[in-house]
This record gives sequence, structure tokens and C-alpha cells, in this order.
Amino acid sequence: MTLSEEGANMTACLQSNAMALQLLHEGLAYERCLFPLELTNGFQTRLPHLLSCEKAAHLLILQSLDCQRHGDTVGTVKAVVTALHMAEILSNEPTLVGMATRDRILAAVCVCLRECLNEGPLSTQDLALIGTRLEGALSTGERTPCAGVTYERCLGLAVFEGSNQEIAEFLQQGKVGLLIWLGVEATRVEGILQRDATFFLDNLGRVEHAAANPSHKEMAKVLAAVSSDVERNQHLAAGDKSKVNIISCMILPGTIRGMQAHLWTQGLVDATRTVLAVEGYRQEMGRLPPDLQTLVPRFLVQIPEHAETGQPLGLSVFPKGYAVHSPNGRHLDDDATQPKSQPPFESDEVVVRIER
Repeated sequence: MTLSEEGANMTACLQSNAMALQLLHEGLAYERCLFPLELTNGFQTRLPHLLSCEKAAHLLILQSLDCQRHGDTVGTVKAVVTALHMAEILSNEPTLVGMATRDRILAAVCVCLRECLNEGPLSTQDLALIGTRLEGALSTGERTPCAGVTYERCLGLAVFEGSNQEIAEFLQQGKVGLLIWLGVEATRVEGILQRDATFFLDNLGRVEHAAANPSHKEMAKVLAAVSSDVERNQHLAAGDKSKVNIISCMILPGTIRGMQAHLWTQGLVDATRTVLAVEGYRQEMGRLPPDLQTLVPRFLVQIPEHAETGQPLGLSVFPKGYAVHSPNGRHLDDDATQPKSQPPFESDEVVVRIER
């Protein structure tokens, strides 16, 4: 698709959703959003608003890119700030799936800002406004992991304390026969179910303690340790299946991945906030800073740390542009022109490059 075709498709999409965009911008006036959800049904609970929130945020992001391409920086900033508002209202969600949706919106906003800044500069005031809202969206979500893990505990206990039929249906993800029912009863009689519940609570307690730790490095370390313990238990199936904590090994991996993805998103937001500070410096000084320490304390209170190593983020300046990246920067190509391709959440590396 050519650039002109892409622009025409983008314009058509925005025009067909003009009323939705108007309502989304009007929603910025509200401080918070409460969703009428009934969460007592555990795994049967449906959260229908999450997909709509994510679609709305992506529509706003599309609008911001279109505005930036047409030189409408006022529209760009307005759409970005409203998209960040969508992430902020999801900070009240007590579930990990809500946190995951919020993180995807934040990650999409960060990618959007990168593309917008590659397209053209933003004013010092606009950079400050976006930076403040981005930091606000990040800080309001700090309590979300703890609430999400607490909710995961409630869901897990609802499974362990269920009837044989309910546990069997959970294990099979549907209706089951008599043999599966008898198998669950056997695990109860032999104490395997109780051992599984203890394993679940012990490891989820470690995750919850890590979520409350302000150190992202320590949180990443604990999550890796819990993940290793769960994997070791899963591998016991090759020898003696009765030693495997089946329910724990079904629930905990998703919880751990969700928390690790949350850390990755926080790293991307930190890198994007740092890019905004670099852009602010460039707007004021007319040149790029030689290093990130130059930005402290006027443009950055402190240099954000990488979650995996605890080391501050780095800055690489190229003949055309720069990149804010993880401390070692090993995911920059040898010619230092592009970040290496790496799927989100599958690497601890973060690279935000501006070529302008």
C-alpha cells in the first residue's frame, strides 16, 4: 500500500467513526469511570467493556497519527491525551485481564508517540502535557498489579473449594463424565488437591509480595523464580503425574506472564517519557543532549532504571536521530540504524528510536 493509499484509508476510517471520536473526547472531562460489573461468578465473569476500551484507544491513536501527518499538532496532542485517559480509567480494574488491556493501550500510545515524533516535532508545552499524563497513567496503575493478584487468588480459591463436578469442568474446560469426576475425588481423598492449593497460595503469595515491591528489579527476579518453580513442577509429569500440581500449573503461568508483560510495558513507558524529555531539551537547546544525565533534574527527575538489571536507561546519538534503550543496548543493529526485531514481552530489551 502506498503512503497516499494508506492516508486515504485512514481518513475514511476516521470519518466513519467521527461521532465515536467526539464522544471519546467528551469523556476526557470525567475523572473516573465505574463499570457495573458483577465479579462474584469467578471464571464465568465477562468483562465486555475491555475490548471496546481498547478499540476506542486505537481509534484515538489512529486519529493522532493522521493529525500529525497533516500538521495538526493540536489534534495530535488532544487524541493522545484522550487515549491516555482510556488507560487511566482502567486503573480501577481489579483484574489482571483489565491490567493487560490497560498495558496494551499504554504500549500502543508509546508506539504512536514514537511515530508522531518521527513525523515532526511537538512544542515544549505539548511535550510537557503528554509527559505529565503519561506519568499519571503509569503511577495510577501502580496499585493495579496487587489488586489483580488478589483477584486471581479469589478465582483460584473458588476453583479449589468447588465441588468435584466444578473442578472437573474447570480442568476440562467443559462438561465431563464420571471418570473425570472420580479422578477429582481421588485427588481430594489422597490429599493431592490440598497440596495443589498450598502450592498455589504459596507461589501466588510470592507474586503478590513482589507486586507490592517498588523495585522493578526485585519484582522481575521473583517472577522469574516462581516461573522456574512452576516449570519444574510441570516437568514432574514425565515421571509421576501424581506429583504435579495441575490446577496451579494451569493458573499460575498466565498470572506470571501478565505480571512480566506489565513490567515490560512500564519499561516502554519509562523509555517514552525519557524520549519526551530528550525532545524537550532539543526544543529548548537546539541540539540533542550528550547523555541522559544532562536531562536531570530539569527535564527528568531521575533517569529511569531497567527492570531486569536495575541500571539506568541509555542514550545513543546517531548521525540522524537517537535511541533511548536498555542499558546494554544489544538489540540495536550493528550499523546502529534500527532496533532489531523482537516481539513484545519476549525480550527484556526496550528501544525507542527517533529518526529526525
